[in-house]
Amino acid sequence: PHGAEVVLSAPMSLSRQTLVLLRSGGHVYAAPTSAVERLLRIQPSDLVEIDAQPFLRHGPGNHDLAPYVSLPQLLMQDDSGEGGGDDMGAGQLSIMLLRQGDRSLAVGVDALEGVRTLAVSPIAHLAERAGAPDGRLAGASQLEGGRIALVLNPDGLFRAYLAGRASPAPRRVATAERARRRILVVDDSIT
Repeated sequence: PHGAEVVLSAPMSLSRQTLVLLRSGGHVYAAPTSAVERLLRIQPSDLVEIDAQPFLRHGPGNHDLAPYVSLPQLLMQDDSGEGGGDDMGAGQLSIMLLRQGDRSLAVGVDALEGVRTLAVSPIAHLAERAGAPDGRLAGASQLEGGRIALVLNPDGLFRAYLAGRASPAPRRVATAERARRRILVVDDSIT
């Protein structure tokens, strides 16, 4: 009945990851570089519209299509603030092209801020309590000056996009749209 009780409290597990830093809606976010295919700045006119959904042409010969959506839309945030990369009437759009297997997703953000290797702390329990959309955030990293960057979960962003659509978006431009075929009819009869 006598003795000492020792309670050890260990910090959450940390991992170091190379992350792309982004700014959207006044917040700093980060995405693992392993899921980012490309970072782009394009003109709004470079997007094509198919069934009222904007798509980004990319890849060899611009034959691949990636659906375009702003980060605030994916995170179910109000997108009317600082643009959220969805201000398609103004200047250039900053886009993070995410890759998951053979699918890609063009995510609009306000600014691309660089690449850094940072310690990432998991925040699943905090995100759940704060009402964050399920699975869209993977962790948090502390930046210089004490700022916090929320680390995005690319798989969660893909699931969020696909849950909002009835069927996955096409990945290739239709053959008829790619090249119009011409037929030459030659009649060599004398009559």
